[in-house]
Amino acid sequence: MLSKRKHRFFVFKFFEKSMRETFFKKFLSKEYTVGAKKSKLKKRKQTMKNLGISEHHLYNKAYVRGKKFVGKLIAVYILRDFCAKKIMLANPEKKYLNRVGVSVSKKIGGAVIRSRTKRILRAAYANIEREGNLRTGNLVVIAPRAAAKGKKSTDIERELRYAFERLEMFIPNTAQEK
Repeated sequence: MLSKRKHRFFVFKFFEKSMRETFFKKFLSKEYTVGAKKSKLKKRKQTMKNLGISEHHLYNKAYVRGKKFVGKLIAVYILRDFCAKKIMLANPEKKYLNRVGVSVSKKIGGAVIRSRTKRILRAAYANIEREGNLRTGNLVVIAPRAAAKGKKSTDIERELRYAFERLEMFIPNTAQEK
């Protein structure tokens, strides 16, 4: 059995040269779905998903160097992201993005409760971000405290919104000021 790379070359070897070049350009630009025949190629919708913080050292930097807010339910740490431009250039929409990390300790509870808390925090952040007046290009670390264990999503969202106000994460709306 041929590897994927060898199989692709073997298949494309028999195309006419001009047809092969155009197909390679389209295929390598990842605009079309993989595995479809040339007549059935479909455009992919290019959007950027919320990015998470994947490196442990970025959590530590946010904890040590970042601005922080500690409330009854959550603690929020914000630090300017130095890779924001690289991420913006990779984004099809060419917009700066926040990288969000949720850190839930075992003090909160078992695995089910921790997962529920993560879902609630991500949903609260998504609701706030959907409004469109949140500063971008930051590392945002959200850590729930023990009191967040049985709280509703509206309570957590309200405190997250208050934390962002205190940390000056909202872009001031000039239309309301005038």
